[in-house]
Order: sequence, then C-alpha cells, then structure tokens
Amino acid sequence: MANPTSRLQGDSALDPGSYVVADILLTANNGEEFDIKDMVDHFTITESLYMASIEAEFVMVDAVNLLETLKITGSEKIYLKVERKSLKTKDNDRFELNLYIAEVLNHSRGKPGVATYVFRCVSSHAYINQTMTLDTAFKGTIGSVVKSITKAIITNAGTDIDIHTNTKENIKGIFPKLRPIAAIGWLMGNTFDEHNGPYYYYQTAGKGKVKGKRKPCIKFASYTWLLDQEPYNTEDEAYIHAPFFENTIGDEDYYEEERKRIRKVSSEMNLSKYISASEGAFSSTLHTIDIAEKKRTTELFQYTDKMKKLNKYKPFVKQEETIYNGRSIEQCTTGKNYYVSLNSMAFTSALVNFHAPTTGSLLKAESYLANEDIISHNIDIAGDFNLSAGSTINVKFLKTSSEAELGPDASNMTDKLLSGRCLVTSITHTFKDSYIMSLQIKNDSFNADLSDGLKVTKGGRL
Repeated sequence: MANPTSRLQGDSALDPGSYVVADILLTANNGEEFDIKDMVDHFTITESLYMASIEAEFVMVDAVNLLETLKITGSEKIYLKVERKSLKTKDNDRFELNLYIAEVLNHSRGKPGVATYVFRCVSSHAYINQTMTLDTAFKGTIGSVVKSITKAIITNAGTDIDIHTNTKENIKGIFPKLRPIAAIGWLMGNTFDEHNGPYYYYQTAGKGKVKGKRKPCIKFASYTWLLDQEPYNTEDEAYIHAPFFENTIGDEDYYEEERKRIRKVSSEMNLSKYISASEGAFSSTLHTIDIAEKKRTTELFQYTDKMKKLNKYKPFVKQEETIYNGRSIEQCTTGKNYYVSLNSMAFTSALVNFHAPTTGSLLKAESYLANEDIISHNIDIAGDFNLSAGSTINVKFLKTSSEAELGPDASNMTDKLLSGRCLVTSITHTFKDSYIMSLQIKNDSFNADLSDGLKVTKGGRL
C-alpha cells in the first residue's frame, strides 16, 4: 500500500492523520515469512468493550496468486507495524500487532489477472480459545480466576493483562464445559463490583506508551471503574463538531485543530422513558423465593443521585409532567420485576458458591446497563494511538442555530444535552488515505440540568 507520508515537515507530521506502514508480514504454515505490504489496499483494526479480542481486516489486491502460492488455509500469522509522528516530537510512535488469519472473505475477480479479498484476523488468544473447553473447578477472587483463564490462552508474550477489580470475595464453582472466553462471559453474568457495576472483558490495541511502542492489552474492568478514571481530554480540549475551522496547514494551531475536530457524527437518542422504565433503568423489584425455607422476599431499587454516572445530572427530570400514577418515575418499582429462585440449604460453604443465584447486586447492575446508552454517538476523528476503548472523553457539539456562525468559542452556543463526558465503547482504526478513527461513544446522563424547563420567549418561540 502507498504510505501517506506526504504531509511531513522535516521529521514531524503536519497532519494528525499521517502514518507510515513499516511492516505487514505474513508467516505461512511452513514457517516462511512474506512481505505483503504492497498488496494491502487498506486495513482496519477494531477494539470494543463488547469483544474479547481485537479484530482486523486487510483488503488485499492480489496479482501474484498469493492464496495458492502460500497455500493459505486460514491459520497463518500476520505481523503489523505502523509508525507515526506528531508535530511536537521527532520520535516515532509505534503500533505493533501479532494476529492470526481467521477467515478469507469476499473473494472476487473484477478483471483478469487480479483478485481482491479480505483477510479477517483475530488475536492469538481468540484463536487458541477455539481449541479449548473448560470443565474444571475454580476457586478465588473473580480477578484471579479471570487472569488464570487468560494466561492459559495467551501465546504472545507481547500482550499484557490488566485486571481491575475491587471485589475481594472468594468464589468457587465448576465450569460447565465452556470455551475460555465464554467461561469468562459466564462469570461476568453473575459478578459485580462493590458499587454493583457490571464487568467488561476486552482487548485494546495499545496500553499506553512504553518507549514509543503500543502494546495490545487484555483488560477486565467494571463499568464504575471506567467511570472513575480521568477523562482522556479535558473540557477545554474537548473534541468539537463545529461549522468551520480557521487555521491553515503548516502550523501547530492547524495540527491541534485537526486533532480535536469531529469530522462526522451520527447519534442515536434513546430517550424513551417508557422503554427505559420497562428495562429497570430507574426502578425495579426483585422477588426472591427460597424453596428450602419456603419464604418469599422482595427488594426494591430506586435510582438516586448516588449512582455513578458520566455527567452531573441524572437521565430524567422530576417535574409534574413526569409523574406516573401519582409517583415519580424512579418510584414506579413495579415497572420491571425480576424473579430468582434459591435454595438456602444447598450452599453452606464459607466460600461464595458461584452457582448460587445472584440477588442483591442485580437491580443496580441492570440499571447501569439500561442507562448506558441513553445517548449514543458515532464520530470520526483523526487517528490517535493513545486513545483506546474503555476511555472516557469530552465532546462538544454546537447548537443547531444560525447563531452558530458566532463560532466554537461562543460558550453559550454549546448544546449541553449532547455535549459532555462520554464512554468510548468501541474504536475502528482505519488506515487508508489517512489514519481515521471511528468511535462509538455512549452517555448515561446529562451535562445540563433539565429540570429548569423550557425557556420560551414572547410569542411562544424558543
């Protein structure tokens, strides 16, 4: 592929989207290594809170009959090394991945002598995962059990493991013949942190700077832990979607402007309260039936200001217009009901038996999940090796008004409903003409106090 390195001034980049592909090496099943860089038209790398492995796709333009020559069967290795520079430093920043080819997709021949297809690749631990099942006993903290499983499927020494749990409780159980990654997902379904937040098991393409090199990292962290981390950028440095930009290529102001620019945005507004209420977002009831003691108990959940959230204000307002059957929305606990059957005489060990049904943490955890994507944005920004899934970022959108011509510095023109701190749930890194990142970001709360109501001018105009 052509290296988009034209925008360089001396040893520094003039555009944050510039990059250099140093290596794309394919190792065949016989151990031979081949440079396929010139055959790759472009490629993408995707990381997500909802995926246990990085996924990559290399779009190939093949005029040398590579599939037959190398006897490609879908188990080969690909090594990728990408480098880039910033305007402020002469040091190369490296991005390195070791991947396995999982599939060959979309093979076609548009013209004689040339084939196009896609190598879909995954990390080594995802590949090894498909060859194993677990039916053994386990015992320890949730963090130690997850780490032990992860170590069993990691073959690449260049991959880090980052476990973030504050749950000290020891658990025990037996894996019911599950693949390792499925076993971790099964554990996550019945495990919550000290704030009753759900857990995520995912992989990022980079973990931070280690002598200029970005290392892939497998992470296990809870929703509330992610929210407690400092945002990747400050409010003053927020990524911004504005009608125009002022600077020209060649100076530091242009570089910073392009780095913070939201190039494209689409949003999903999941503001339906009747759907959210039915999912237990604001209130719910847990019904527990103990078949040994023949007792039934109930536990109520109501959303409070003590719930951890990305922004200051909760995702609903308490006004006369939001009263339901004489109660506010967080008081309608019968809107969502959970039913759990347990046997208090079945598990008598001092250790918490993992197979025992979940009770106390369930309601709040489901609330976190239901509120996670009240507002969801898909945005495109300039590539950045330092930003990864699981980070929180500040974004800024201007009001859709002719007054937006006043420019991004007009603080009163910020759309406070859409702007604020968001959680990065997935990133697709696209390396083509330039390095662009497509982010899915989600928000569980508001950056503005909506209880102030509408401000209407004379004549009924907003």
